[in-house]
Order: sequence, then structure tokens, then C-alpha cells
Amino acid sequence: MKEINCSIQLPLTLNCWKHHAGFIKKQIEIYRHEKISVEELQKMLLVIGESQMDLYVGELYPQKICDEIVSKLKSTGKLAFEAYKKWLFEKGHEYKLVEISDNSVWALRLGKQEERYVHIHPGRYSPVTLRVKALTLKAAIAVLIINYEKKSLLMDTSQINEVRKKILNSPPVKKVSSNSAVVRVINILS
Repeated sequence: MKEINCSIQLPLTLNCWKHHAGFIKKQIEIYRHEKISVEELQKMLLVIGESQMDLYVGELYPQKICDEIVSKLKSTGKLAFEAYKKWLFEKGHEYKLVEISDNSVWALRLGKQEERYVHIHPGRYSPVTLRVKALTLKAAIAVLIINYEKKSLLMDTSQINEVRKKILNSPPVKKVSSNSAVVRVINILS
């Protein structure tokens, strides 16, 4: 089933389109089997935003990550809103870092929604993550959804540029090589 975001328990929020490669891979497979218009694809990619992000590439599902974080917050008495907020802002900071079972580190912030006050995302340069620009991630997703053949894609700058122009309204790149960021992300999401 196509999902706008991954389903996780309260009080957590996690944008899986920005931060979880496994979720993205699953969604790409779903979108590949359906006809999707350029407009639908553009709208779907909006949730990724425009900045850099850390993409979790590990084996844990979003629910497992959230279970571990909730367990840590519960065991330290930090799951209730007031206790969580006080803990977050102590020492003048606005976030905390929590390590989970696969050694990945997750940043916890105050969420914008009242019922989802624990906003999580991978910590910057955490183990089992890849730092990626939004445009790179969007291009990789778009290329894979519109089902270009991976073998021909690896060195085909014209295919990448077609996606950048037609779907992302972005300028072309001069050359795409096998070690370029977009190809690395395509390989991770394939």
C-alpha cells in the first residue's frame, strides 16, 4: 500500500521519506507497479524538502527504531511530555542523541504536533546512515519509480537529466559517473 509516511506509534514522528531507506525502497516498488503522473510524483516528493538530511540505511524497520527509542525514554522517565521537554532543553540544547541496538544514533527534538511531541531523525553522520542532499534523494527516487533500467542508468547522464528537468524542475548536470551521489543513492534504494 502506498503510504504518505510510515505508521509509527504516538508520541513519535519520523519522516520516513527523508530518513529511512527501507521504507523508501518499499514505496518505490509499490509506485513502480502503478501508473503515476508527473504531477503526483512531484507532489509526493515535496515531503522530502530542500535541505540535506541523514538517510538511515540499516536493517531496522521504522517501528523497531521507534520501539527502542520509546523503551529508552520510558525506562528513564522521559516519555511524558513535560519530562521529555525538560530533558531536551536542559543545558541550553534543543535536542538529545540516543543510540539504539544497531549502533545508529538518533536525534530527538520537540515535535510540532501536540500528540507527536517526540520528533526523531538519524543523527548527523551517525553509523548506518548516509548524508544526502534532498535533490539527490528526489532524483534517485524519481528515476527508480519511473522504472529506468538500472544497468543503463549508471552512466547515462541523459536519463538523470531528463528526470531533473521533467520532474524536479532542476538544471542538468554535466556528467553522471558510477561514483556520483545520485548513483550511490540509486544503488542503495535498488
